[in-house]
Amino acid sequence: MTSNVILTCGRSRLLAAGVALTALAVVAVNPAPSHALDINKIFLCKKKRKATNPEAGEIRFVRAQIPCKKGEARIRLAEIFGSGPTGPRGVKGATGATGATGDTGDTGATGDNGTKGATGADGVQGPTGATGDQGNTGATGDQGKIGPTGASGDQGGTGPTGATGNQGGTGPTGATGDQGLEGPTGPTGATGDQGNTGPTGATGNQGGTGPTGATGDQGLQGPTGPTGATGDQGGTGPTGSTGDQGLTGPKGATGASFNGASYELLSESSSSNSNANRTQTKNCTTGNTALGGGAQVTGAGSGAVVLEATFPSSAQAWRGIAKEDSSLGDTSKDWVLTVYVICVDLSP
Repeated sequence: MTSNVILTCGRSRLLAAGVALTALAVVAVNPAPSHALDINKIFLCKKKRKATNPEAGEIRFVRAQIPCKKGEARIRLAEIFGSGPTGPRGVKGATGATGATGDTGDTGATGDNGTKGATGADGVQGPTGATGDQGNTGATGDQGKIGPTGASGDQGGTGPTGATGNQGGTGPTGATGDQGLEGPTGPTGATGDQGNTGPTGATGNQGGTGPTGATGDQGLQGPTGPTGATGDQGGTGPTGSTGDQGLTGPKGATGASFNGASYELLSESSSSNSNANRTQTKNCTTGNTALGGGAQVTGAGSGAVVLEATFPSSAQAWRGIAKEDSSLGDTSKDWVLTVYVICVDLSP
């Protein structure tokens, strides 16, 4: 509780003001004073008014738990009156009206983070979901660079010599060379008896060689010889570098979830005989959907049988088709067509 009385006084009048406030406090707090007032729990807040007269100022009566305001001095009432014996406690007065809510205090500093708790144990692995649809094929990667050209092959062997061309025509005869000089005449012999015929005189020197005759015309071109054998194949050039990786295709849509407890693999086989053609179908349990399937041919005659097709015949069944082929072996032997189907419960 705070007194509504404000007094202006100097230190000389502080005692009188304290007495007045004490009386007011007794009346306000204890209307029927059956107990003594504890002046050790009553305080005065004194506010200075003038710097020229520090003795003067306002005082107000406050409870022990209420602090004085900024610029006020806090004085215990017992310091004014002295500490006498505590009187009897007065009767508790009626509860005063609730005071106005004080201003909200500043937010306290954030406390340090607590120590991180231990990691919990891993949960049980859930059943594997059905495989989603195949995503679209990614775009084709860029064409890889062309590898370097391979080494040249060895030179092919020389082909056989072509046939000799026809002989060119004979060129014109060269001009006749100049006549050589005539040798000197021998002396005339005495006329004697007719002697034997004397020896023939020595042959004169050979005349100089005449100039070379002009070159004759070129003979006709001989036929082309056969083509030489093909040279050995050159070695394979090194492999070109790998092209850039194509962009990853978009992720396929998530497959439908299913209750793993209802997963089932069923099969059904045909009779064992040598019939030429055979079709076999296996249905899922009512309420389940065919997720996949296949077919198999077994038996002594299976080597001469072709499995033509295996496909879902409906959303709840799988079918296989096979037939004999005499080009593969003996078709007189017995064989069996077995169809398998994988079924799941796709209900929510």
